[in-house]
Amino acid sequence: MSIFYRFLGFFLAVAYALERGRFGSIRLRWFVLMAGSYASVVSLLGIWRGGLTAAGLNLVVATLLYCALLWWAERQRFVLFRPSPNAMPARGEAPAAEEKLLVRGSGLFEVGDQKRRLVHVPVVFWTTRLGDQILAARVSSPSFLGIGVPAHERGWWYAFTEPRQLLEVSGGVLFFGFRALPALCLLYQAGKSREAVYLTCTDAAVLGRVRKALQP
Repeated sequence: MSIFYRFLGFFLAVAYALERGRFGSIRLRWFVLMAGSYASVVSLLGIWRGGLTAAGLNLVVATLLYCALLWWAERQRFVLFRPSPNAMPARGEAPAAEEKLLVRGSGLFEVGDQKRRLVHVPVVFWTTRLGDQILAARVSSPSFLGIGVPAHERGWWYAFTEPRQLLEVSGGVLFFGFRALPALCLLYQAGKSREAVYLTCTDAAVLGRVRKALQP
């Protein structure tokens, strides 16, 4: 089952890259969808004219499967998190106020009046002297020949939580890009809705310190 989840995690990473990346103002996923749709139409015409062929049928099925997986990835918000009580990191040493902890994060971040769902980006976590938790995500994806994340989306994005907003902290495993990483899921109240931020780190001790800051 772990291999299956890793495959899904790999597809989520690819789907996220196609969703975030752009050529000009067009998302890369539309180029892939148009190319697959065109090839499928050509294959269907070939089947209609010359009969069923394995190559043509495989191409049509692969395109339909890709579209279904892309729809699923968007529904998942490009995150596959499997909760597990056994994966909850032990509470570590409480970080000092304003001490920065480096992790990776996935969730809803904002700057000004803009909001973006970011996945598996570098995140700095710290607690202010007033007890608020701040998550600062850095987007620094390069652009090559006009292909990449738009320049105005690069930089720092933030998520802010207060202790009273935090509803639940759970442990588990996050699958992304063929990797299975220990993770914390932070469920919090954001206005009238609930949001989740997922924090991962290869060092479980760092997650343990984050947990201690969230659940002293």
